[in-house]
Amino acid sequence: MCVQKGAGRVQSPSNMLRDPAPALPDSPRDRQPFSSARKFLSRVAGPRFVDGPIRAIALVLCLSGLMPGAAETHEPGYLTMLYLASALIVVSAVRPRIGALLAACGFVAFLALYPDYLNPFQEPIEFAAAVLLSAWRWPWSLGVTAGLVALTEISQVVQPELATPFAQLAFSWVLGSVLAVSAALAESAIQRELARRETAAREHERTVQQLRIGFAVDTHDTVSHSLATQAAMIRIISAERTPEAAQRRLGELALANGASQEQLRVLLGRLTRPTAESGARMMSAAELSVDIETMIAAAESGGYPITLQFDGSIAAMPAPRGEHVRSIARELITNMVKHAAKPVGCSLRVVRETENGIDALVLSSTNAATAKFADAPHSLVTRAEALGGSCVVQYAAAQVEVTIRLPEPRL
Repeated sequence: MCVQKGAGRVQSPSNMLRDPAPALPDSPRDRQPFSSARKFLSRVAGPRFVDGPIRAIALVLCLSGLMPGAAETHEPGYLTMLYLASALIVVSAVRPRIGALLAACGFVAFLALYPDYLNPFQEPIEFAAAVLLSAWRWPWSLGVTAGLVALTEISQVVQPELATPFAQLAFSWVLGSVLAVSAALAESAIQRELARRETAAREHERTVQQLRIGFAVDTHDTVSHSLATQAAMIRIISAERTPEAAQRRLGELALANGASQEQLRVLLGRLTRPTAESGARMMSAAELSVDIETMIAAAESGGYPITLQFDGSIAAMPAPRGEHVRSIARELITNMVKHAAKPVGCSLRVVRETENGIDALVLSSTNAATAKFADAPHSLVTRAEALGGSCVVQYAAAQVEVTIRLPEPRL
């Protein structure tokens, strides 16, 4: 075992593994100063969006009161009260009620000590009234304004030459009130927009969650239904007594397996493509032909060869309409496998025809039949009517023909 001595301590590999690893440069401990600075700046800026600009204005007014030209005399007591009045402007921006109270006390003290100079404590009181109004605390703002009016009345008695005229005081109050109301309205608009965006984000999250749940439910239903159907068909096949009947059931089983795979592909398409993109996607004639040939290959594996006549000039169609057409073709093939009197003589036509100047997509199946159908299959009629088409069943010469005509939508 390797042993390393240093500073009176023996370190083995096991001890080295137990020693704490040095902190990485981006560890939470190293990021703590940045977090503290961020919290400090957040407190300085205030909880509202307009608090930052208001406090910046207060700081500018405070610094202007500290300029050498702002002092009327260099007496230490006067300078102390002048600098205190400037600092109270910043206090009024952060704590307006406390700032107004302290400024009122300073106003009275300055009036008693220095009646021959302009009173600097009027400005923090006006600023506190405006800050309170910007927060829609108008009762407090009116109270501070009333107190300022009373102090001005007293100053006009004590120092009538230097007291602020009521006209000038009214102008300052109106100007501060207009700015305060503008800030309050701006804050309200910002908060409404934030609330709207938060609501929209929650609705979007809820929609995404519902899509996920819907996809999971659809996938579960598709897989469970497919497995249950195929298991039932396998049990039926095992109970069949004749090879012909078993062969028919094998064809149905192959079609059911193909239909399940197609449904899973559709669900996967819904997951990988946005809804708007999926709705705008077009299905070409070649894509539809490949899907139908896959279904026919499944039927042929069950012993039911089907002759396909496919018109390559079929126009591309929107994906939702193409899904309906594909489902109609699948049901026609399934019905031929299930109800044909014999495996031979089955055919499927998918062509484009024009009748009375109207172009239409025609899907027609023909197979041998032992009896005349009373009505058209309800599911086919429903699908055809959903696309504005029709479904007609004709029986002649021991054969049944199911024709579905789907008019092409006008652009």
